[in-house]
Amino acid sequence: MAQEINLPGAGTQVVVDGFQGFRTFISSITLTVDGETTITFGFGVYGSSGAMNFGGEGQPMGIVISMGAAPAPCGTGGFSVTSSGDGVSVGGFIVYSHEKW
Repeated sequence: MAQEINLPGAGTQVVVDGFQGFRTFISSITLTVDGETTITFGFGVYGSSGAMNFGGEGQPMGIVISMGAAPAPCGTGGFSVTSSGDGVSVGGFIVYSHEKW
């Protein structure tokens, strides 16, 4: 399944909700930014990624992360994207799956 990332400014978007009885796995993340911001990903019960800087001088304006045969687990939690950039749009999508357990 795919879900859109759409953050019009600083804040957090819960891209995929977690729910009991299912585990969430993230297969790929694609995002772009239109200005300078710091991005972190929240992987449910497994915590957050480190901060990643985008859009500044010499920094990338986007990223594609493919997990290949080892999707990133979120456990029963969801997946979120957090941006620090006021007025900086973050867009893209994630590909994910749920597994009943």
